[in-house]
Amino acid sequence: MIGWLHSLGREQAMDGTTGAERPPHRRERLRASAPVLSPWLALPLALAGVAALAVALVRPEAVLPAGIDPWQPTALACGAIAMLLLLAVIVQAIRQNRSDALREQGELRDINAALVAQVARQQAAMDRLVQSERKYREIYETAMEGMFTIDIAGRFLSANPALLTMLRYDSLAQIQAEVQDATVSFYADQENREAITQALLTQEEVGSVPVELRRRDGDRFWVAISARIIRNADGRAVAFQGSVRDITQWRRDRVTMEQALNAAEMANRAKSEFLANMTHELRTPLNAVIGFSEIIATEAMGPIGQPAYREYAHDIHDSGQMLLTLINDILDLSKI
Repeated sequence: MIGWLHSLGREQAMDGTTGAERPPHRRERLRASAPVLSPWLALPLALAGVAALAVALVRPEAVLPAGIDPWQPTALACGAIAMLLLLAVIVQAIRQNRSDALREQGELRDINAALVAQVARQQAAMDRLVQSERKYREIYETAMEGMFTIDIAGRFLSANPALLTMLRYDSLAQIQAEVQDATVSFYADQENREAITQALLTQEEVGSVPVELRRRDGDRFWVAISARIIRNADGRAVAFQGSVRDITQWRRDRVTMEQALNAAEMANRAKSEFLANMTHELRTPLNAVIGFSEIIATEAMGPIGQPAYREYAHDIHDSGQMLLTLINDILDLSKI
């Protein structure tokens, strides 16, 4: 655990903006520049000096020439040197321990600062995730379209309030308790359901497919369904997710418009047939009037006793021609 903290401290002891390694502390530079006596060298020397002093005091004849008192200045100097070496070893050990403690304290301080910064970053990330989740939850809860997630077996995993209102359920728990297979319970046309399921499995998604559904009370209504398939890490299908939009009123308006269009087409057809029949019925006697008036006006069957009759015949012929032209124009207009 300490080793991991030390490694983390070394990793975090980098400049946060440039990535450069943090410069050493002043205390670390002083420790690096100050030469110290190695305990591995000083300790044997001190022990050797102490051992020599002890032997000189206990058995002076073994180490000192005859006639020399072990308490003479030379022996005392050797003992003093040995004690100084031992004291130096002790002081060096204390300094080394203090230096190690300060270094570990600095490393732990850096590690603590790095951990505090990491926790702050993680907390900021969590706050952003919470805000994002709250925003999308509000969109999900207040959407006008019904949104759902069902598993492969057809059980509801989630449903927003708009979908519950469409299907006339009070809560998600209620629809989960009462509906075991959404595809069987709500689809009015099972063949349509099979087609949509196969399309999802092959195309991964479908969009705005008109489907007739049944509400909880049996009432039927039309929706446009868009859905996609959800797969796990192994690529296996685990759920369907999608949205539905109520298009019942739109379909009613469309049916009404189609009916009105059909009625208009039928009326237009009846008008055309009427005009065609009327012009035919008018042309037959009119052609007779025009023909006989022309015979009278040209005196083709013999002379007319009164000249005024000839003028009358010309007037009848001209009026008939004008009326025939008008009928032809009406017939042409009815064909448009």
